[in-house]
Amino acid sequence: MSPSNHALHQTAAGANMSDRWLIANVRRTRMHRNRSIRLAMCYRLALRFVLALAVAIVASACNRIDQKKFDGLYRVGKEVEVDIDSSSRVRVSESEKLLKRFKTEISLLQGRTDNKNEMAALDAYENAAAAYKSFLDMRDLDLRGDAVDGRMLLGDGWVAVGSKFNFKVEATPSQAVDKYNWYWVNVSDAVTALLAAVKNNLTKANNLVNGTS
Repeated sequence: MSPSNHALHQTAAGANMSDRWLIANVRRTRMHRNRSIRLAMCYRLALRFVLALAVAIVASACNRIDQKKFDGLYRVGKEVEVDIDSSSRVRVSESEKLLKRFKTEISLLQGRTDNKNEMAALDAYENAAAAYKSFLDMRDLDLRGDAVDGRMLLGDGWVAVGSKFNFKVEATPSQAVDKYNWYWVNVSDAVTALLAAVKNNLTKANNLVNGTS
């Protein structure tokens, strides 16, 4: 091999080595960059998870019910449950006193709810009290002997009650008796619906207060 050819061969070999080094360096750079991108993506995903978890924890804490605040209402609600579950319910006068206490405890919390769970619990207690009042009103009328063949003739106010608590209120044929509108209500159906409304709303409210909903 002539000196010139030998020099050319060495130059070419050097160029090949330089190219291989350059290619290897580029590959290493790409691998490092890809690894950095993957690490950054993992970091962002982990950060999002931590932030989501923190938000969930804060939201849960913010919606926690102050049991001490609801203690009086919770206790009266339990007494109402005993009354509606009893086969021999307490005297009418005692039930009226219980309803009055129930309403008083509700009024003490109005305007004092601090989050959506406290608002939902108070709303459920208010619905339970409304159903309990309507049940006592109907029981009082029934005890007075106002029912005829299991049905009772009631005024306009009971239309909204029937709609709210899911029992049928039927218009009288003439729709006018003594200048007022009156409606027939099946006593048994109404009582069943009202007691169910009391119980269901109390259960909902109590579960919220206890944190078991």
